[in-house]
Amino acid sequence: MVIEKVSGVSYSEYLDDVFFKPVGLVHTRYGFQRPLIPKRAHGYALDPDRRERSNDQPISMLNPGAAGGLISTAGDLVRWQIALTSGRAVNSDSFRQMITSTVRTGNGNSAYGFGLSVHELEGQTRISHGGGINGFNSSLAWLPDSALHVGVISNSQDLPSGWVEGRIVMALTSNDPLPAVRTTPQPGAEAALRKLVEDQTNGTPDYENMSSGLAEAVRAQLPQLQPLFRNWGAIDAIAFVRADLDGLDTYRLDFANGGAAMFSIFLLPDGKIGTAFFRPVPSSDSPGSPP
Repeated sequence: MVIEKVSGVSYSEYLDDVFFKPVGLVHTRYGFQRPLIPKRAHGYALDPDRRERSNDQPISMLNPGAAGGLISTAGDLVRWQIALTSGRAVNSDSFRQMITSTVRTGNGNSAYGFGLSVHELEGQTRISHGGGINGFNSSLAWLPDSALHVGVISNSQDLPSGWVEGRIVMALTSNDPLPAVRTTPQPGAEAALRKLVEDQTNGTPDYENMSSGLAEAVRAQLPQLQPLFRNWGAIDAIAFVRADLDGLDTYRLDFANGGAAMFSIFLLPDGKIGTAFFRPVPSSDSPGSPP
């Protein structure tokens, strides 16, 4: 809205004329639905419980607007980042302000500046941002110590671009072989999940053992979560289901009063719970019920 008010042209026109064309982003544009774009990718969703893919729901890019209405390629993402970090998109002083005027996010050493995340990755500074919308997710990272730019776009919900980016960085910056894809739970994840549910049932969440974002969410949702968990009763059984590529561990919890839910949890390196969420299992999927 500020850009359109000051420039007198639409957001899409301004970006095209001031940024995309001058730095050579020929595959980047506002994501209007009507134009026919050769090789335009389609996005796919995933049923997290049944592990079934489907066409994701279409969305008009007029809805997200400046919060996610652009389409691009991985190559153009890298071209954009090179232009941004080299003083072509904004001047060097402005870019320096983007990555130094930061606030801590509460997740390890991660901080957030003017539209960019900054944190240390195995001794290297990583400046990055991710994105996501129906059927798509993306990751763009710059490791200045290695002069490395990595851009990834995925059109499948079950292939997280951040995971692919991490494997690329490891392959290019380490002499060690790439670690095998994890199929076992994170150590301590089951105990942390059990405690998280039991504490919320009792109304005594351990906020010190959560990331700031999760703690804020639990504080806001506790009035709804506590009666729900109390109605379900004590945890009757907990079973590990899978380790997802994005680092989440998924468990099925069955409760004494017959309810069941799929819980996903991610532990930070310091052992705190970074993320946790759940989806109730439909009664038809409960043990003993008809298929």
